[in-house]
Amino acid sequence: MGVPGPGGPAAGRATRSRNEGKPVRGFLGLVLMAVMAASVAAAAAKRGARAPASAPRQAAAGLSSGTRDLVVRPVVQVLPMPEGTPAGNTAAYDWSAGRLRVTGRGRPSTKATSNAQRRWTAREAALIVATRNLGLALRGIPVSSEETLARYVERQGGKLEFHFQVRMGQVVKERALEEGDFEVTMEASFSAVESLGGVVGPDASGAAPAKASPRLRAEGWKPPAGLTPTGADGPFTGLVLVATDLKAEPVLRPLVLSEEGRALYGPGIAEGASARAQGLASYAYTLSDARALGRAGEKPLVVAASGVDARNAGCLFLSKGDAERVRAADKRNGFLKKAAVVVILDPDS
Repeated sequence: MGVPGPGGPAAGRATRSRNEGKPVRGFLGLVLMAVMAASVAAAAAKRGARAPASAPRQAAAGLSSGTRDLVVRPVVQVLPMPEGTPAGNTAAYDWSAGRLRVTGRGRPSTKATSNAQRRWTAREAALIVATRNLGLALRGIPVSSEETLARYVERQGGKLEFHFQVRMGQVVKERALEEGDFEVTMEASFSAVESLGGVVGPDASGAAPAKASPRLRAEGWKPPAGLTPTGADGPFTGLVLVATDLKAEPVLRPLVLSEEGRALYGPGIAEGASARAQGLASYAYTLSDARALGRAGEKPLVVAASGVDARNAGCLFLSKGDAERVRAADKRNGFLKKAAVVVILDPDS
């Protein structure tokens, strides 16, 4: 299903009155046609305004809004927009909070005859563009280093239907710009993305998983401060993986394997509403930010990844000793099923 652009029916095309048989011009005609063109986007905005501040919205970030302010630098990935997209129309995914944010800009109708009409038609046009951008950006979120969400869903035999994309968006900010233009910012939580893709569960396509090819750290690498010492007592509340100096990347379907190739964590291991609401892992740039997210709890097990997959930079490896530590700690405390996992990346990843 397509979405009309700001130059479509919302531009204020005249309609005809059944009673008079004459064109109805002016504000009434603008209202009728703009409402028809923007109804889908406006409905999404209203849903966002009515949505309660419920647990899933906070769970998508893995923390309360007050705690989120402690994160110094969230991991935000700018998503590509189609060639020719006008300036000001942007999209980005916040891997720390698990939220997709887009902006859309609209221009006032050339048929508008007052400042109020120009502002109103520009806002409705911006809603349409922002809704379109939400759908475009959603498709490009990486499920792995080699696959986008759109491609992954297609492999599962599904399709990213536009009406589902519209329903997931919430208007979080809007502002008037110079020369009468208007800008609308929309957001969608990971729980909405998950409802489209089923990304936290096992691959349902039947395709055999690609064999991982680890690229291990160079000898002499010095681990950072803050790792959990060998033999430290639990109980542990979560897992923090230090993946710096590996060129690891944030993905919707992260994997953690032992160097022997045995799965420790990934799709199908995390269970329940926790994984569906906040994803399989959050990402941070520092250990202090990883702790501030709150997702891994007050006493996480902090270990350094020993390598990354040569093809999929979202697949991490642990040494034999650390793999055994994680497995034993999870057996006692069960944090992996709760998706209590944070990955620390290089700032330039």
